[in-house]
Amino acid sequence: MKKYLLVFIGLVLIIPVAAFAEEKTLFGDGFDSGGYGGPVVKFMSLGGDLGVLVGGRGGWIINHTFVIGGGFYDLASDVKIDGNDLQMEYGGFELEYIWRSDSVLHFTIHMGIGGGKVEMRDGAYVSDKFFYIEPTLNGEVNLLKWLRINAGIGYLWVDNIQGMPGLSSSDVRSITGTIVFKFGWF
Repeated sequence: MKKYLLVFIGLVLIIPVAAFAEEKTLFGDGFDSGGYGGPVVKFMSLGGDLGVLVGGRGGWIINHTFVIGGGFYDLASDVKIDGNDLQMEYGGFELEYIWRSDSVLHFTIHMGIGGGKVEMRDGAYVSDKFFYIEPTLNGEVNLLKWLRINAGIGYLWVDNIQGMPGLSSSDVRSITGTIVFKFGWF
């Protein structure tokens, strides 16, 4: 009998507390949405040379915390592999977690995943496609309500570059430095 009485008292105490607890959901009441787009500059090592890539990135911001979007990047600097000009571009799906978005200075964790291609002229034109994953840790500054500057360090991991004279996947894998100008509604 004492056991049943303790269970009954426990339920009487727990049910009212649970009824007044506010449930947190990703969508529904309190849902906030925004978005951004902007230019990106990346720095990396390509076959031992400094590669500068330019591109753009954009995304849908959910509750000031999660970003779902995409980006595209193109090699803008002259990089030579065995005396041949290298061309490279890549892009894909991107996710980002924003920690303390309302603070003037805060951090983000960004992940890009997708595909790209490299091209060279070695007497004849050769090209190959690759798969990439690029995690990045960023510091971000809220300059204005509609402008943020983001700078970070990451690692571009690529796979499946084969048959390129003097170039392999390991020549393209590199630590990256990234600067992003975000224009939007945060």
